[in-house]
Parts: sequence; C-alpha cells; structure tokens
Amino acid sequence: MDVLKPKPVPPYSADETVLWFEFLLKPALLTKHLSKAAPDPSPTELITQFLSIAPENQNQNELNSPEADSMNKNEGLKYSKKQLALKILALKVAAYLRWDLGVLEKNLPLQRQVQLLSDLCSVTAGKAVNLPLSLVHECPIIGPDGSQHSLNFALTLYHRWVLRAQVIRGSVARSNKPFVHVAGVADTTPYSMRDDSFINSLEPFTNISIDFLNQVINDVEPFRILTFDSFVALDAHTDGVQQRFDLAIPISKAEIKAQIYYDLCLYYLYVQKYELAKQNIVLSKQNFDQIRQEYSVKPSKVFLYCSVDEEQLLGYMMACGVTGEPEGLLQRLNESVIN
Repeated sequence: MDVLKPKPVPPYSADETVLWFEFLLKPALLTKHLSKAAPDPSPTELITQFLSIAPENQNQNELNSPEADSMNKNEGLKYSKKQLALKILALKVAAYLRWDLGVLEKNLPLQRQVQLLSDLCSVTAGKAVNLPLSLVHECPIIGPDGSQHSLNFALTLYHRWVLRAQVIRGSVARSNKPFVHVAGVADTTPYSMRDDSFINSLEPFTNISIDFLNQVINDVEPFRILTFDSFVALDAHTDGVQQRFDLAIPISKAEIKAQIYYDLCLYYLYVQKYELAKQNIVLSKQNFDQIRQEYSVKPSKVFLYCSVDEEQLLGYMMACGVTGEPEGLLQRLNESVIN
C-alpha cells in the first residue's frame, strides 16, 4: 500500500470536471478527484489554481531578493482562513505527487514553485518563511504550531530545488532552443527576466544549500517525509486546525542519500567540478542499489521519495567516466583521496 497517497475511495465519473472552489467547500472531494485515472484539472493545475488565488495581496510569497528580510517578525501564520485552506490543499496535492521536484518544475511556473516551497516552509515552521533564505538568516525557528522534523523536510526540499533551479536555468541559457531537456531534470520553458534575475540571486548562497544537504546526509536521525494525510484541510466549520505532522513517515536513509547525491552530481556537472560530480554519482548509485535491496523491488517509481531514474543515473555515471560496480568505484575514489 502506498502510504504517501490518500486512502482508496470509490471512483466517480471520469468526465466530471471539478472547479477549484468545490474543493474549498468540500475538502474531501480532493481525495476522490485525485483517484481518477485522468483528473481534470490535473494535480499540478490544481496547485496552480490554489496558489493563484491564495495570496490575496499578501506580499510574503513574492519573489524576494536575498537581502530582504526572509522571515516575518510576527509569530504564527498570518493568513486568512481562505488563504490557509487553499495553501493546505496545494500542499496535499504536492504530497500526493511524492514531492517530485521534476514534476513540479515541469508543470509549475517558477513563481508558483517558490510560492509552494515558501508555503511548505511556513506551514511546517508554524510562522511565515519567505524565500530565498539568505546568509544573514539562520535556519528558521519554529513557531508554536510548527514541527522541527517537518521543517527539516521542507528545507531539504527547498535546498535541493536551489541547486536544480540553477542547473535548469543554465541549460536553457546555453541553448538557442526554446525547449531544453536536461536528463534527470524536468523539461523547461524559457524563463522571464524576473525569473532569471531571481535564480541569479541564488548563486551567492548556493554553498548554504550544499552544506545543509550534506548535514542531512550525515544526520543519524531518521529522515521523515510528509504525507497526504499530514496536512489537515480546513472546512466551513473550523477556524483553524492543527496539522498532523506526527503522520510523517521515516524512510530509508539510503533513499534520501541517493536523491541528494544525484542532485549534487547534476549541480557539480553544471559548475564543471567534474571530480565532485563523479564522487557524488557513484555514491548515488551505491545508495540506489541499497534502496532496491531494502525494499525488495526494482522500479524506482515505488520508492517513497527518491525520483531518480536508473537509466539516467547510469547515463550520468558514463558521462562522469565511471563504470563498474559502485563498491569498487567507491573504494578507488577513497584510495585516490588518501593518496
């Protein structure tokens, strides 16, 4: 049973189109809608609709410069009931998609990607968090309704996105084609000047993201991911609700390592640090094989979090000039470091 997706429900007419405000009036419809073979609107279209309506002149989710204050000084979330309800619905859909950055990058405009990540960080912190996080701001401190392990999950997703956004933008910038495909990263459309400026502003702070991701790799505590049921939708009869962060589930350490090492490899290839790219792709493959062994399955689509495609993983190994079994490669890499 897939623990990340909502519990099975009887399907309803595939021809029935549900409007966004119906989910606001009856949040339970979301589970039924997502259970359809081809839901209309699609999951990412729903996220876009929810987030397009949610801001209502709020400026905390605008694309900010890193020099701007990235934390709202007020404690707690300062959203209207409608805003919070829409944001929670968007996060539930993202959880349904397994937090797959490839899917989100391919189907959401950059501003909506940032807004979704900002909402995730804010809801898990229990207080407003604006992105990008800058050098002058430490890791956000949780508010009274926040959860440290859930905020850690949110920040991990954000810092992975920081690296991937630069890789995608770099591939677009180096090509004259209107659409560019980067193996292992979503197909992309041309960025606006505003988008390009925002991604440029991330570059001075990339090392913060790399350091954070390496801390996640080295953390001995289990990595817990938020599920569809971790987010409790608001309805007409409730003014506020406590999120069920206790429903976050621990995953194999190898799974989060395989994903992070893969993202690091792509970033190091982008900045032409080929030896680091080689080391990280070998470690990604080693952990990828460990996941399969632990879960006793082969297709990566059944993993709970990791979205690495094995074919692309092997392709990047070849691109980095490595072949053979991961354990042997890792041993040779360690020996080269020692010598």
